[in-house]
Amino acid sequence: AYINVGTDNNIVIFDVEANKETQSYIAHGGWIKSLQSNEENNILVTGSTDKSVKIWDLRIGGGTAIKEFVLTDSIRSLQFDDHKLVVSQLTGSISLFDMRYDWQRESDLVYRNFVYCMRFNQSCMITGSLDTTVQIWDFSNNNFTK
Repeated sequence: AYINVGTDNNIVIFDVEANKETQSYIAHGGWIKSLQSNEENNILVTGSTDKSVKIWDLRIGGGTAIKEFVLTDSIRSLQFDDHKLVVSQLTGSISLFDMRYDWQRESDLVYRNFVYCMRFNQSCMITGSLDTTVQIWDFSNNNFTK
């Protein structure tokens, strides 16, 4: 499957082998700025300028997100794995959610500029931001510390 998003706020799923569109969702009220799917391409997480993060189960179809978070500012980037979802906003705020506890928001980090990109594993996160710095954050205890 190939997943396409654009400035029209939609998600379009294509079957590459059949060369056809299989699903289309009106996903957000603003531009989708970040997305990630899992390895199986059945769970998709999207973040938008409308300040929302949505989680989609692509096996269900129908165009309804299974979970939605509305945060305080435009979403810039996100990443998730089997346990955590990390979201950065235009203001520089980074939020950590734990999927094991019904997506409970665990902690927030306020950064001085917005984060362009981030990658994490179970114990740390690396961020690159507008101020040209790269930071390594330890969240092995479910908290952000430099």
